[in-house]
Amino acid sequence: GGSLVIELRAPAKVNLTLRVGPKEGSYHPLDSLVQAVSLFDGVAVRVAARDRVVAEDSPDVPLDDDNLALRAIRALRNAGAAVPAVEIELTKRIPTGAGLGGGSADAAAALVAGHQLAGSPQGIDLARVAARVGSDVPALLVGGTIRMTGRGEETAPLSPVTSPSWLLATPPFACSTADVYRRWDDLGGPSDSPRAWPRTSAETGLGPLNDLEPAAIDVQPQLGRWLDSLSALAGLRAMVSGSGSSVFVEVPDESVLAEAVADPLLATARHLSVVQPVGHGPVTGGGRDQAGTDR
Repeated sequence: GGSLVIELRAPAKVNLTLRVGPKEGSYHPLDSLVQAVSLFDGVAVRVAARDRVVAEDSPDVPLDDDNLALRAIRALRNAGAAVPAVEIELTKRIPTGAGLGGGSADAAAALVAGHQLAGSPQGIDLARVAARVGSDVPALLVGGTIRMTGRGEETAPLSPVTSPSWLLATPPFACSTADVYRRWDDLGGPSDSPRAWPRTSAETGLGPLNDLEPAAIDVQPQLGRWLDSLSALAGLRAMVSGSGSSVFVEVPDESVLAEAVADPLLATARHLSVVQPVGHGPVTGGGRDQAGTDR
């Protein structure tokens, strides 16, 4: 039967690699290996009298037209789907301003739910709608392991990464994506050194696999200390996810978490956890349970 509420869990992402090209018009072309990970927002979409977003305990989440989940619903209607008025209830676990795609994950879930509430119309290309909402939305709609290129609108699923766990830390400060890209332009744009596409940090001794990392550190100099702390803890090179501020490093298992919590710098993190790769995008499931371990 047609339930009037759809509850989804939307995974965050990390960028295992991120190459950035010089600005073309108003955007930078990207080439990134994106991985969905086991940190989820709960997104409940229900038929309502008018469109609105609710995010209890998350004062930094926009509730107006700046909210990507709301923009996703409107983009779906613009594409011809008869989506009723909805309330989108967000249970935020993915930190904001963190380079983890939290807003984009919520938008991807809203697209899935809105499409269902509209009766799953056949003629709607969800991936194309996703690209209109934001550059990380198409990849997070697919989930799993994705090669993302262009403005983010070109996505190709790759064979899933299953083995590594990552220690993920979000510092107590955010990074503005716009500021980091502006600084990247100021610093002279792309580095010419060609780089491999390693599946794990263990396979490479090469420099950062995220072209935005030097710019993010320039915008938030403290980020360097966070990278150093994670690298020292794991004995592998940590990296920034997206435009920051989150940093992550490959670890053998969850036992490293106790050591991380004891580190005076890492103890100040807004979010600190060990995450695994997940092979999906938004999936049905209660928004409130913290099931952070499923594959």
